[in-house]
Amino acid sequence: MGATTVGESRTKIGVASTANVIGGEQTPRQPTDTSGPKDKDWKDLNSEDKYYRARDISFNWVVTPLCIASVIFSSLSWILANLFKQESKSVDKISDISNQLAYTINGFYGGVDGAWHKNITGALGCNLVALAGIFGNNENRYQLKGPGSAFDQMPDMLGKVATNPRINNPSFNSFNGMSFFGGMFESFKRTCTAIYVIVSDMVNEFKQNGFSKGFYNNFISGERTAERNLLTSSTGILAGVGMSYGLGWKKAGSTVRDVEGIHADISIIQSGLPFFKTGKKVDLYYLLSGTFYTLGSGLDLIYRWIPIPKLELVAVGMDNLGFLFMTKAMAIANEDTARNGNTVHAPEEEVVAGAQPAFVGT
Repeated sequence: MGATTVGESRTKIGVASTANVIGGEQTPRQPTDTSGPKDKDWKDLNSEDKYYRARDISFNWVVTPLCIASVIFSSLSWILANLFKQESKSVDKISDISNQLAYTINGFYGGVDGAWHKNITGALGCNLVALAGIFGNNENRYQLKGPGSAFDQMPDMLGKVATNPRINNPSFNSFNGMSFFGGMFESFKRTCTAIYVIVSDMVNEFKQNGFSKGFYNNFISGERTAERNLLTSSTGILAGVGMSYGLGWKKAGSTVRDVEGIHADISIIQSGLPFFKTGKKVDLYYLLSGTFYTLGSGLDLIYRWIPIPKLELVAVGMDNLGFLFMTKAMAIANEDTARNGNTVHAPEEEVVAGAQPAFVGT
């Protein structure tokens, strides 16, 4: 193999974490066992497979039932209060508890998985949601979840920006974007790099095409709309929460938080649309997440202006379903990337032994 410099060919450079590099030659790592982790007894699993099995069991038997209960009892509370004009304190109490537990347990579930994979934004976002579940109440729980929502969609944003031609680090082009990290600091550094690239792309778009066309290309029908919408909506959500709790502008702040929430939710739906071509579960979960998130944001926005009794409960219930599918999508992306490694899947791929790529190429 001839000498190849970093950045010379994006289709020739990769990071082969699933292979051994000996003397500049790539040799595939041979499996020691042909049976899959799901076929083995617990005592025969390695520590990584034990983690994934325990994680999946907790998702199926703890997180999922709590989120479903949140939707059922919140909807029942709304039906009793508005259609039958008869509120039930017991149903309201169960709804409140299930909403609180769903946010809290699902948040810690996603936070642990993000930390396991050294994904700082995913871990931070999910743990902030858990705190909103613990300290919030029916009136403000959805609003307090805002910071968590802003950060828990960052891993999806990193996955989208991985294909940005201005990202000139082969390890960014991993199996599921940039969700596989060597450490928390690396995760933070990549997030900052991604934000810089996205912001500068948006600024250049406006400079080159003016406001109207620049806005259209940036946020509606351009080549990189998904990553730009995810970043700007996260910023808007944080601004809305700051207006509510920092400046005391409750109605204005909650409106901004909900409108930007819908903006984010539509962006997540956009991220999941490839499902209809790829059939991948991770895309399906993003699609479902964005759909239920949109319902939650819309219902909370209505409640802030038209205080329909118990509507805030249904908003949290729908949001819990969206959060359920979001944490599942992030978990799938994390596991797939960890198991497959940061490998550029490209034809005629070559590995340059000892290459040290830069983070950003212009």
